[in-house]
Amino acid sequence: MLRLLLFASLLGLTMSEARPRIAVLTDGSREQRCSLVRLLLYLDGLKLESLFHQGDVAWIEEKLSFYAQCQLRLQENAPTFPEAGELRGAVRPATVPAIVTQLLQPSKEKLHFLVWSGADEVLDALSQIEKQHADLKAYVAKRTSIHVLGALSESALAVLKQWPEMEVIMTDEQGTVVGEDWKSHVEGGYADVLKSHWMVTNILQKHGPLCASYEAHKADAVTPYMTGDFYAESSSLTFLRLVPNGLGSHINPSYGGWGGRYVRLPGFVNVWEDARDEESPGKSVWRWLTHIQGDWSARADWCVRGKKQANHPPVAAVNGNVGSSVLRANAKAGQKLALDASASKDPDEQRIGKAWWHYTEASTYADVVDMDRSLKDKIEFTVPFDTKPQTHHVMVTVRDGGTPSLFAYRRLLVEAEAGKDSTPPATAPVISGKSLDARTISLSWTAVSDTESGIRRYQLFRNEVLLAEDLTETKYIDEALPEATTFRYHVVALNGALLPSSASNSLKLATIADTVGPELNAVGVASSELTLTFSEKLEKQSAEIVASYQLDSGASISAASLSEDGLTVKLKTSPLPLKKKPCFLKVIGVRDLAITPNAVPAGTSYSFLYEDGR
Repeated sequence: MLRLLLFASLLGLTMSEARPRIAVLTDGSREQRCSLVRLLLYLDGLKLESLFHQGDVAWIEEKLSFYAQCQLRLQENAPTFPEAGELRGAVRPATVPAIVTQLLQPSKEKLHFLVWSGADEVLDALSQIEKQHADLKAYVAKRTSIHVLGALSESALAVLKQWPEMEVIMTDEQGTVVGEDWKSHVEGGYADVLKSHWMVTNILQKHGPLCASYEAHKADAVTPYMTGDFYAESSSLTFLRLVPNGLGSHINPSYGGWGGRYVRLPGFVNVWEDARDEESPGKSVWRWLTHIQGDWSARADWCVRGKKQANHPPVAAVNGNVGSSVLRANAKAGQKLALDASASKDPDEQRIGKAWWHYTEASTYADVVDMDRSLKDKIEFTVPFDTKPQTHHVMVTVRDGGTPSLFAYRRLLVEAEAGKDSTPPATAPVISGKSLDARTISLSWTAVSDTESGIRRYQLFRNEVLLAEDLTETKYIDEALPEATTFRYHVVALNGALLPSSASNSLKLATIADTVGPELNAVGVASSELTLTFSEKLEKQSAEIVASYQLDSGASISAASLSEDGLTVKLKTSPLPLKKKPCFLKVIGVRDLAITPNAVPAGTSYSFLYEDGR
């Protein structure tokens, strides 16, 4: 394998530094009103040429009057914010002739038409251009990108198929992450920046009239939302994709960024639909959510704070190239690229940190690439070997030390040449292991090498059947096995060309017999029900005997049922009395599924306190 270490020569992709031109078409729905509040705070990096409206225009005039009250502070923080009067001049009715005029507007830069509503009017405008300005069709197509919310109809797609050079993007399921039902789609702690406390503190209060006009959720008896919770902004994804933050997602929808990531719709060269990062319908958006909301929070501060009192995004650099453009390098498989982010800086002179990572979903190389994600200025990126040309998206994220923390990025596209290797690895791994308990076997094997293309991954077999095929580490835990059973294991190494080594030695290991009874891990308490969670699956017959459970609280147990997971038992009880001292539940004779069943240890009990319905 080539081990030459090179300081990568980087080229910036064209059209990446200019402020993207945008036109917006809105019908004034509540969600779109919320999105306009945010959009107005991003016009330092986006150029709004037209704000087409369907129906009432009063709400737009109100938002622009609020913007005018914040304008001087915004311009102090970023001089490229436009004058309120300029924005008022961009407001116009969403008529087909007006849209045609916008699409025909001459410019060297692409127009990003953000269709929050009114897709039919845009399609009618394209049809009119075909009929009345056929000689300009190619010009319009190459200089226009249309981004719509929701999936387009078959008839609409049929029209767009006649415009193969015009980029069309559809945001559908990705939009649910910031849609009206976001609580059902955002995972884990990512939702914290959408909740009432965060919104009230960072946006809704003490940030001027524009932010105060954001129409957050109001608590009611029907929805699970609190007053002040984030409402909905699927529309915002259309312009967040264009923000010049170094991700460069406006260059190509497949790159991924704050507005999601997209793949070509089957059968079309120009229409793009939602992609999935790690097969999640929303990760391509929520993976950025804390960064997006933090950036919005800083811009809300700009409405009321001067430049010295507010925080501003850092600027990322790679190998001395400072800015936001997407970078590109050509390399050979196996080559090492020296990457240096030390020239990154913060306009507020705060300390900054860096994290390097490989955006696997955006890359053409499908395997996971292990990169050093620690806070280092300099790393070496080894270009993975493959027999086909591959594109790698190597990312650096730069974070400042302000409040809120703000982020900048640089994306390096490494265009890797195809490698050649027709020889399998010369040696085979050696596998060893041990039984950890009645259900688990621990395995490990020696690493092997390949001088031509390196080792890409390992395949593990159990009883001659493939058990795991994408292993990059030399260890594996085989779990949920039957007790007292013997298994045979062997492992094979695959090199960069996916040529297999000879098989390792065959290893025989047996799980031990299960001699330990199930443990009671937790008890969930409701007024007339207890939910018991055990450490292992239970025998149904013993688990559903009412006499197996005793309460000392004066309440009685009327039924016991084992859930499908085999771990959970539901006990129906008479109403539990309110007590200030703990109640005790005793479990007797409940058995597991071992060959020789084991009962819960004698004296197993659990204390709990039932109070005020909890």
